Amino acid sequence: MLLSNLSIFLFVACGTSYTASEPHTHHYKENQTPANQQTYIKPLPCNAIIPAPSEQITSQRFHQFVYDFVVRKDLSGAFSLISSNYRNHHPGVEDGPDAVWEFLSPIWPDTTFQLRRTMFKGNFGWLNYHSSTAGEIIDKFRWENGCIVEHWDDGEVWPAAIVHEEL
Repeated sequence: MLLSNLSIFLFVACGTSYTASEPHTHHYKENQTPANQQTYIKPLPCNAIIPAPSEQITSQRFHQFVYDFVVRKDLSGAFSLISSNYRNHHPGVEDGPDAVWEFLSPIWPDTTFQLRRTMFKGNFGWLNYHSSTAGEIIDKFRWENGCIVEHWDDGEVWPAAIVHEEL
């Protein structure tokens, strides 16, 4: 059960480089002091940005989330981009950031990740990574007004048609 539950909200995996065939060119520099050596403090939910930010700004927020969540393993920073009305489409986890926080914060420091690829298009971000406890995962997130409002990871596949458009 841990394997499927861990994938409830994992967004990306730790990694700092991409191959030429991958759709994104963001490179994440690893922090010298990983957040997993810190105490996690649950942040306030993300405040909606009105009027809604552009796709470019939302993409930047998505990549900040990736950096905080997996590269630095900074749950506090990552969760500051999650809306209070967050909807989780994973069958074993309740909606809202609190349920996911309570699950992830105790296990996050001991989990390792390897980033495969990321992509952002429209209001959606996709993350493909390998987790030391859950194996290969693809997460899909919907963003609204600069905040993550929905998440899918149960049987998600990488959107091949979109990848080809961005290459």
